[in-house]
Amino acid sequence: DVLRFAVRNPYEGGVLNYQISSMKNQEKKIKGLPKLDLRNGLNQYDIDLREYGSIHGGEEYLLTVTLKNGKKHFLRFIFNNH
Repeated sequence: DVLRFAVRNPYEGGVLNYQISSMKNQEKKIKGLPKLDLRNGLNQYDIDLREYGSIHGGEEYLLTVTLKNGKKHFLRFIFNNH
């Protein structure tokens, strides 16, 4: 139900540049995700995915985080709603 992830940021803080998309159709981005603050160092996040009607149980999604230098980090996950 909750997506938990961590990002180590060696750069200055700001707003986390991230998106979640469906693995079935990567052009389909999940809309209305919360704005997350990004600090220097280790950042830990929890996003309650039950709040988003466009995310369906048993389906695969891709979290993409882009740091200030343009480097991208990816996390592939399956949403299990219990």
